Amino acid sequence: MQTISILTWNLNSRTNDLVINRQIGLIRNYMPDIVTLQEITVNSLEKIRKLLIKIGYNNIVSSFDICNHISLLAGKRKYGQIIASKLDLTSDKPSNFDIPFIERVLTVNLKLNGRKIKIHTTHAPPGSSNGIVKINHFNGIYNYFLNSKDDMHILSGDFNTPKHEHIELGLITWGQTLTKDNKVIFSRSKESDGCSAEEWDEGERKIMLGLPDIGLKDVYRELYSYEIQDYSWILKRKGEIISQRRYDHIFASTKFNYNSAEYIHTPLKTKISDHSALLVHLDI
Repeated sequence: MQTISILTWNLNSRTNDLVINRQIGLIRNYMPDIVTLQEITVNSLEKIRKLLIKIGYNNIVSSFDICNHISLLAGKRKYGQIIASKLDLTSDKPSNFDIPFIERVLTVNLKLNGRKIKIHTTHAPPGSSNGIVKINHFNGIYNYFLNSKDDMHILSGDFNTPKHEHIELGLITWGQTLTKDNKVIFSRSKESDGCSAEEWDEGERKIMLGLPDIGLKDVYRELYSYEIQDYSWILKRKGEIISQRRYDHIFASTKFNYNSAEYIHTPLKTKISDHSALLVHLDI
């Protein structure tokens, strides 16, 4: 049996040289076998690539490398992704996913212990600024894995969901609202985003609960019940923490043994990103 480590992290589209150096320094502290990064921009790509190579990650694929129309990666679509590894890997076609913003999924193939593994990373478009695009993204992600259940997958990234993981009430999505008397109701405000609250709720549940049902488990939640609460993103107002959300996830096929999962909060404490990193160890 061999252990493989994966670190996923949203870099918050930082372009400052000092910050990027500190971000790569954090990765160097853990040296995972596979690194998946979100919110890469045209202005940060080469800086990050050079520093990753410098610490030994010679195999790097980015959204910008395989995008047929680079001019599309602007405005709401300016963010790309990176997958880096010391292991040999080859890029796969993003067109395998039927999603609105094709650059928001990146896939590579690698072989380990004689097995072919597909490594994916994704950055779900925030619903607050993209409306139904987020739900269409989730539907496309889910359908891809539904139709490739026999393959061995690791899916990582920033999913911008769930809203809450309630110890008593379970998963609460952005299609729902938790009332003052602790009841969960559908959020009618979502109807302005181009779909019903029920459709919004279903789209998010397809990821958080649907993927595990078809054999792609949320590694953190396989190891820890809702009684253990953690987060990867914090909402602050006037310096006060309003909410903490676990937006960043790693899902892995049940053909792996789930060894460990840890959220690394150093980036939030040192302000080098607005997301914590997630480090997972899997046995194969």
